[in-house]
Amino acid sequence: MTEFDADGDRVIPIDGEDDTVSTPDSRSFNNARAVGDWDPNDTRDAGGTDNAVADPDSTGPEHTLDDKAIAIQKSVAIVNNVGVSGANPGDTLEYTLNFQISDFYTFGDLVIDDIFQDGQLFDFTYGATFSVTDLNGNVSGNFTVRSITDADGGQTLV
Repeated sequence: MTEFDADGDRVIPIDGEDDTVSTPDSRSFNNARAVGDWDPNDTRDAGGTDNAVADPDSTGPEHTLDDKAIAIQKSVAIVNNVGVSGANPGDTLEYTLNFQISDFYTFGDLVIDDIFQDGQLFDFTYGATFSVTDLNGNVSGNFTVRSITDADGGQTLV
């Protein structure tokens, strides 16, 4: 798809603001409405032409799309629960970052920073993996993870 709309403007701006909203230009844009004929089995109910109407929001669109250059979802799962049910000290947690990149925006050299919560340590025996899927297929592999201790004693994984 193109990064530009019908007027030649960028769908997602590149001026540091990577999120925008697609708003309708008219009531007919992204506005769902259904009209039908109802012929009831019960003769006490009135039937007729165009008498069954569904219009969830007659004042405008049913959905306004939040355009994003990138969207990221982070989830966690307990892969080794050593104590009571739920996350507790000593448990092994697995974090997953899923992200989607818009085809209305071009990225180069993408870097995603993730921060561990206080008191959590990276278990180097598990490593870190990645899987990327696009129109050309799927690529997966392992990250080489190393730890750097900063001047404040915090650790950064790179």
